[in-house]
Amino acid sequence: MIKATIFSKIHNRSFTSTFMSKDKADNWVDEHPLIKKLDPNDYEIEVVELLPDGSKKPEEVPPITDPLEILREERNKILCATDWLFISDVSIPQKHRKAYAEYRTYLRDITKSANNSKVVIEDFEHWLRRKHPEEFMDGGKGDQIIKRFKTYL
Repeated sequence: MIKATIFSKIHNRSFTSTFMSKDKADNWVDEHPLIKKLDPNDYEIEVVELLPDGSKKPEEVPPITDPLEILREERNKILCATDWLFISDVSIPQKHRKAYAEYRTYLRDITKSANNSKVVIEDFEHWLRRKHPEEFMDGGKGDQIIKRFKTYL
């Protein structure tokens, strides 16, 4: 199903109709008396495909191909998934919170140094083992910091 809507800016009114094909919707719009009377700046046209339940079909988003945008998207997902670690009600040892904050700073800064497609986000575990090796010299207790960080990833 296709829904066509013509909105008259002058009359502040919409005219809507539903069709079985896009061709019929386009023809209705082209032949509508309002379109023939008004200047193109005085109306807006929207033609959308409807789902079987009558809701508007979401527009397809083109895939991201820019390496820097892909990097930002991946970085933003990690930041969003770990925001909960900084809620005041969450009980986290201060040294863990500090490590999480450092890693999140690393994530925010990564796009500043990224100038080509070869930049890859270092995951938290590898970053932590490189930056804070002392966390892993306690007989395995250091894995708690990684487990908590990866809870929602």
